[in-house]
Amino acid sequence: MKYRNTLIPAFFAGLLLSAGLLVSSALPQSLEDWAKVKSQAVPGKIDPTVYHVGPGDEFTLGIWGEKNYVYNLSVSPEGEIIIPEVGPISVSGLSLADARRTIIQRVEKVFANVDITFTLRRIRIFRVGVAGEVKKPGTYLASAVDRATDLLELAGGTLEEASGRGILLIRSGDTLRVDLQRFSRLGDLNANPFLREGDLLVVPVRNHMAQILGAVFQPGELEFVPGETFGDLLPLTGGFRQDAILDSLELARFDSSGFEIEKRILPWTEAAKIQVRDDDRLVVRRHVNWHRKRGVWV
Repeated sequence: MKYRNTLIPAFFAGLLLSAGLLVSSALPQSLEDWAKVKSQAVPGKIDPTVYHVGPGDEFTLGIWGEKNYVYNLSVSPEGEIIIPEVGPISVSGLSLADARRTIIQRVEKVFANVDITFTLRRIRIFRVGVAGEVKKPGTYLASAVDRATDLLELAGGTLEEASGRGILLIRSGDTLRVDLQRFSRLGDLNANPFLREGDLLVVPVRNHMAQILGAVFQPGELEFVPGETFGDLLPLTGGFRQDAILDSLELARFDSSGFEIEKRILPWTEAAKIQVRDDDRLVVRRHVNWHRKRGVWV
């Protein structure tokens, strides 16, 4: 027997409902519902110095004194919050901490001898684009707590030849670089920025490659960014092993045809300052008998 694909989710939902495992009101029925669910999926406590306010964010303003006032407010498409008896206040682009400080200062000019609270109630949802070497380029819904990696996941991930370190996040005339390797291997959050409305993530083809081999924890071929030195690249290998010989590394360079044109033996203090070129190969030699285990058989 054949079933229409659209009926299968409803069938399983019915089973869950009958088992008491799912409440029907929790099932998003539209794009707007999905956006609301997504906006409530906060990955932990929000840092007010990092979160930036934008159109669609919703807040609760409390004014506590002889009379108490509670307002649910949202940032308009023009980036303003309109507070009764206070007026419009521009907050778009401010950090949550700066927006809170601005709001409280303005409210205190109108209301005297009061306590004021200003709380983020719901995170905004917006559209962002992704193009280039991804499986499903297009436009997707994202929230202000999503990062570049979240968008790449929505796009099905990157293709085999995609760059992992030269991804560009284009934002209102500004361009940020996304570095998946620094984020995944070193936990560098600056290499995986938060998304904002109107962002376009562009994933180019992987271009610049070099090798660090020998006595490092993750030897092999590495993508580099033009201008980086071997000192910049080394952390992506996990660093030197204990048996590494650091006073005589071998640097080999090649031309575009693959012929070796230069070979040097140099200490790490010097190699670390050298800018990496395409097809460079840096070999870290190791002490053969380093910390060799000795024993006696009887």
